[in-house]
Amino acid sequence: MKSFILFVLATTFCFGQSATRQAFDTFKSELEAYQSNTANMQLKPADCKEYKLVYIVKGSNFQEIVIPTNASGLCTDLVRYDTSKKVAPAGESYDIKAIGNKYYAIRVDQNDGQVMQTWYYYMRK
Repeated sequence: MKSFILFVLATTFCFGQSATRQAFDTFKSELEAYQSNTANMQLKPADCKEYKLVYIVKGSNFQEIVIPTNASGLCTDLVRYDTSKKVAPAGESYDIKAIGNKYYAIRVDQNDGQVMQTWYYYMRK
C-alpha cells in the first residue's frame, strides 16, 4: 500500500512538473522572440510595480526545476538584489536585466561548494 501511494505521488509530481515545464518553455520562447526584436529592446522598462513574478527556475548540475508563481512584484526583489545599493553576500552574485518594457529577469548565482543558479522571470501585468 505504501509503495502504491509513493508511486501515485511521484507520478503526480512528474506529470505536474512536465505540464509546468511545457508552459515555461512556451513562455521562454515568447520571451526570446520578444528579445530578438531590436525595437523592443530599445523600449524603456515600465515602473517596477507593473511587473509580476511568473516563474522561478532553480538549476544545478544540468538539472532545472521550474516553479510557477504569482507571489511577488518586482520592486521588492529589485531592492533585495540591487548590488549598487548593497554588497552581495560572499559566494553570491546577481544580474538584473530589463528585457524591453515587457519582461525582467534576475539571475542569482550561489557558490557554496556547489554552483546553484536561480532565475526569477517577471512579466508586465
